[in-house]
Amino acid sequence: WAALERILYDILYVKLGWELGDEGNLLIAEPISTPRAARELMAQLAFEVFNVSGLFFADEPVLSLYAIGKSSGLVVDIGHETTDVSLVVEGQLYLPSARRLPSGGRDAARHLQRLLEARGEPPLER
Repeated sequence: WAALERILYDILYVKLGWELGDEGNLLIAEPISTPRAARELMAQLAFEVFNVSGLFFADEPVLSLYAIGKSSGLVVDIGHETTDVSLVVEGQLYLPSARRLPSGGRDAARHLQRLLEARGEPPLER
């Protein structure tokens, strides 16, 4: 948590220009499987260390749909190591439908590399 605190300080005060004593509100986008204890620690950090005046946690799939003007849909979030699939209905995450799959973009890239090599293509440069 100490490393996260240093990163957040740099983002909020250096990059975004917050001033000590004049902090603002904070919106945190959470992955679908964030444990309650982690959320509570983040809230404690936000209020006690960064003195935020308001804090809201939102589910990443809900925010993804809002970003394209929708409130319902199926969200597929492909990360480096995992893929999250979530159903959102009228702005609410339907948690029983949410799934985290243990493969992501790295696995897709490796598979495509193997397919190219099987065709005799030269290896891709990194």
